[in-house]
Amino acid sequence: MPSHEEQQKRKAAKSALRQAEQERVKASLPMPLGQMKALFDFVDQKLSESECDHTLRYTIAFLDSQGAPQEAVLLWLEDAGGYCDCEVIANAEEKIESILPD
Repeated sequence: MPSHEEQQKRKAAKSALRQAEQERVKASLPMPLGQMKALFDFVDQKLSESECDHTLRYTIAFLDSQGAPQEAVLLWLEDAGGYCDCEVIANAEEKIESILPD
């Protein structure tokens, strides 16, 4: 069994790795975190009203309404597995969950 000191070192190392990953995700975002959260909330709300048609119609509608950098956001979402609106919620939103405020 590791000593108390070793356990503390491991805990600190895990915390540092988690923090570094959160900073990496924040730095990769194509628009501010709050706007990303608003995008996911908007798409989630729209999908609760109708099924996904396997396009990014709600995502694009949100981006257009916000004047957001559509190409950059769509590339980020695609990289995160968001190829259609339901995948934006199922895959891409998961990428930022750890950095969202409680």
